[in-house]
Order: sequence, then C-alpha cells, then structure tokens
Amino acid sequence: LSSTPAWAGAWTLPRNRWYTEYFYRYFGSKKEFDAKGHSGRRAKTARFSDIRNDVKFEYGLANAVTLLASFPYQSSHYRDDNTDLLTTGMGDIFLRSKLRATVNPVVTSLQFSWKIPGGYDVNESPALGDGQCDVESRLQVSRSFTFWPYVADRSPTEAPAETRYAGVAFLNFEAGFTARNRGPANEVPLVLEAGLTPMKRLMLAASVENVTSIKTTHEQEEDFSKWGVRAILNLRGDGFASVLREHIGTTVNVELGYNEIFAGRNTADAFEIFAKCGLSF
Repeated sequence: LSSTPAWAGAWTLPRNRWYTEYFYRYFGSKKEFDAKGHSGRRAKTARFSDIRNDVKFEYGLANAVTLLASFPYQSSHYRDDNTDLLTTGMGDIFLRSKLRATVNPVVTSLQFSWKIPGGYDVNESPALGDGQCDVESRLQVSRSFTFWPYVADRSPTEAPAETRYAGVAFLNFEAGFTARNRGPANEVPLVLEAGLTPMKRLMLAASVENVTSIKTTHEQEEDFSKWGVRAILNLRGDGFASVLREHIGTTVNVELGYNEIFAGRNTADAFEIFAKCGLSF
C-alpha cells in the first residue's frame, strides 16, 4: 500500500558512525484505484488505516559502505458498516547495504535491500504484509549545494578559522528494481527529491515518486504515484542527517511530513502523515 521512505539519498555514513531513527506514520484511505486507474469510494462506506512505528539503524562499516536495518510494528484497521477488523504485530523487516561509488561531481551509490516477512499471518484480514521475501536494487544519485558562508566560532588557539555554510540544498534521484518470487508483480521505483534551507536550522523538502509494475504472467499490478512535502528541524549539531551526510557530526533532527497518492492501479487512494526523530553520532 505504500513505498519505503528514502534513506538519505546516495550519501553514506563515515566509518564507525551510527544513525538511528524513530519513524511514525499514519496511512489513511477511504478510496481506492481500480485496475484502470479510476478512483472510487470503497464499498460499504469502508475505510482503511495503518499506523506504523519503525525503528531504524544505520552503521558506517567503511566510509563508502553503510549497513541499514528497519524493524516496524504495525496496526492495520479496516472497518465499514458491518465489519470492524484490527490486526497488530511486527511488519516486514528490511535489511540493506549501501555502497558508494563516486563523490564528484555527484555522489552515486548502489543500494541492495532484502525484505523479510515479520511474524504475522498472511491469512489475517487486514494482513500486515504479503508474507514473501523481496530483493531490491537501487541506483542513487545525489548532489548538494552550499551558500551563505560564515566563519565558525573558534578559540584563539585554534587556527585557521573554519568557513561553514548556513545554506544547504540537495537533489536526489533514485531508480531501482524490486524482484518478487510471486504476486504482486515486480516493480520499478523512481524517486526525485529536492530540499533547501530557508533558515540555518530548518530544511524544507519535496518529492515525487512513481512505482510501475512489470507483469510477467498473471501477477497483480499495483502501480502508484505520489507527491510529498516535509520539514526538518535541526535541534542539535550542524546538519540534517536524515537527508544529507556531508560534514556531519553529532546531530539531532525532528521531521514532519505529508504524502498523497494521486494516481495508481489496484492500490489505495490515500494520504500519509509521518514524523521522525533522528540521531547521528
């Protein structure tokens, strides 16, 4: 029903550094897209919601190699005039590795993901997942821009003075392939994201994402397109670790965002509200 959030573009963590994040998402839907892409009200005034609490970890195994993992706990709720169904439990676990290839003129990385089903029952309604293992590869390309230079405060014994930048902007592009051993169909995800800092400790970002199914036999095609906006506040440190990893030290960020699925086939016509709290150390 929804894509996996981006993992800081193509940037990798420095060696022996950690990033950890708590992610909360509310997914709500009263409509759905049919096989022809037409949006309509769910039957019997039905509505579906899914609450996801996700704990994520990243570790810099080397400057160009980052290991990633996420462990979600979900609560899926379907109700209409005659039915009220609630399922809670561990959702799909994701294990990832990110290998950085270049740093100039753009940062490029290859990310490999393995989705492991949680301990849920696929026959439960609503199910917390499809109960199968997926393998995904993504090419990630990122570029950052800095502006508004200033001289950092330093003690008299420290020289020379360090020039930093109060303004930061970035561009991310991702393209990949998700392989499945059974339905729904394999997928090609495409992501374009951009962000900038109107103030030193505030970053605004926007994204557009499209997932297209590649049908081989009789699998269900579940395409969707969505747009999103988010705001990231830097509470401590000097950076935005959830989207940018250049010259990053110990940082604490909080983030609020909104996504909306505006087109699709055999998928929910839905919106998402999410919040994050991230720590880099």
